[in-house]
Amino acid sequence: MLSNFKSIAMGIINDKDTEVVNPEEKVGYIERKLNGGEIDLAGAMDELRDIFSYKLSSDDYRKIEKEVGYNV
Repeated sequence: MLSNFKSIAMGIINDKDTEVVNPEEKVGYIERKLNGGEIDLAGAMDELRDIFSYKLSSDDYRKIEKEVGYNV
């Protein structure tokens, strides 16, 4: 499965001042797990929320989940 999770998430994350170290690496790791079938979209979103917590808004998370959902 190719989810485009990283490109979709990073498109939104790059617009924010998240102060997270190596966000591309962390999001890429989640994408690899999602594409490898280790986690589903809900699990990927949970991991993303664990990393970025309050640094992204609820709307940001919904946009990411919706766009990735269309591509899965």
